[in-house]
Amino acid sequence: MAVVGATVKLTAAVSTDTTVEAVSTNPAALTVGSVTVPVGQSSAPLLVNVLEGGASVQVTVTLGAQMLQATIVTG
Repeated sequence: MAVVGATVKLTAAVSTDTTVEAVSTNPAALTVGSVTVPVGQSSAPLLVNVLEGGASVQVTVTLGAQMLQATIVTG
């Protein structure tokens, strides 16, 4: 079951639906998918599937040339 693991926030509202790619460094513990920020919005929830509790997983989100890494600790 997917749960909200984080929120992807952009610097401004988008003029078209915008897909942000997300990748987990440990898909055995945590899977993520892409997230779409809807037109007129500047953020959207990043859904994750926790497969292993107690793991610390690095997630990389990418939009064009911009890349950001964050750590999600599974419960």
